[in-house]
Amino acid sequence: MYKNSTRKKTLLLFIKELMIILPVSALIGSAVGIPVILYLGDSLLEGVMRSILSAIIIGFFATLSFAWMFKTIRTNSIYAFAILFGIIAFGSALGAAINGIKSPVIFLFIITFAEILGILFALYMHKKSVELNRQLNKKQDMLL
Repeated sequence: MYKNSTRKKTLLLFIKELMIILPVSALIGSAVGIPVILYLGDSLLEGVMRSILSAIIIGFFATLSFAWMFKTIRTNSIYAFAILFGIIAFGSALGAAINGIKSPVIFLFIITFAEILGILFALYMHKKSVELNRQLNKKQDMLL
């Protein structure tokens, strides 16, 4: 009974986190995609929608992998950030290739800009989570 309750709470926390991360991923996709779309002269609405969809997929898999890595290797979050870096790079390159980007310069722009925004947001979320956990532990210690 206790184990199922913990799993449900973990799942609800994960869903709550996704509700924050996925819209931010969509914003990152827009921020990365709009300059490229304008530069290439593509249809803005269609291009932005493709960028947003790509970013949401990348954000989902990055969140899953980061959570799994951090849960499995709690001692050091650098491994989770390394995996996150790889997923953002791979996902951005794959999204650019699927969307027909052929220029290596534009590929590099997309990957670099996505990495900077994605890692900065992940650092912010991680720092916020660590701080909340520290406050929770402090409150628990006060109750004991």
